Amino acid sequence: VEVVVARFEEDVTWCAARRLNCTVYSKQALPEGGAGGAAARAAAAAGAVRWRPLPNVGRESHTWLHHIVSRWDSLADTTVFMQGSPWDHLPPGFTVETYVNASVGRRTFLPLTAMATSDLRGLAFRDGYAPFAPFTGSLLDAARWPERNARRLPVLLQHLGDWGGGLREWLNKSAVAVPSRRLDAGLSVLNQPLEWVMRRSLEQRAPTLRRFWRTYMGGRAPDRLYHAQGAQFAASRTAIRARPYSFYCALLDEVLAHPDPVASYYLELMWWYVFGGEAAEAAAAAA
Repeated sequence: VEVVVARFEEDVTWCAARRLNCTVYSKQALPEGGAGGAAARAAAAAGAVRWRPLPNVGRESHTWLHHIVSRWDSLADTTVFMQGSPWDHLPPGFTVETYVNASVGRRTFLPLTAMATSDLRGLAFRDGYAPFAPFTGSLLDAARWPERNARRLPVLLQHLGDWGGGLREWLNKSAVAVPSRRLDAGLSVLNQPLEWVMRRSLEQRAPTLRRFWRTYMGGRAPDRLYHAQGAQFAASRTAIRARPYSFYCALLDEVLAHPDPVASYYLELMWWYVFGGEAAEAAAAAA
């Protein structure tokens, strides 16, 4: 298992401290001084962490795609993709080691933590992701949040297990029965547009997410896209190579077209589908 880390300003000495097989793609130079910089350099010198510089473009999607394309012939059996500071995007009780250990022998390990409608006008979150900005956008109002969102709380507080993704047997302990792929248990999707994504799409004169899907994935995008916030997941070499090398090259070119491309935000909603997770979920549901 190889852990691939997308770093900007974060202190990633946790990679060496955990004795993980890490490749860190750094989009900012290591700090010259201080204990963090010294520890990072010592870890790199000892071979505990491999450091690779990358231009600061394309967010984590650029990092993931660069790694896949550049390492196509030498991908690890399983690759775990993590942010430089992964903690804010880990489900409660999960660690980086959870992904490393649970991914062995799996096609993918991608705990689904949120859902966005493919028109970017609706959201739902698992417990732990609201009411924190930027995900709640204009809904964030510390004084009146409980009052304004009382009817939305059942959606916001769904247990992670209700989202499926291979964890249903472990974690589906919620009293609220919500099917993995459909929010039709009397609950409404949060009526909150993904404004930060829509704004970038307009500014960049980019295609909509649905058109982006048709271009790269083919066919019609699902009405609801289940995803892992922060784009943290594990994928086997088999899952990655189920799509051709040219597919990832085309996506890499897409995210390199702009320093902060909307395509990167689209991909955060799509990785589960890129690696065939929905097919595995459908098979599990049928069984």
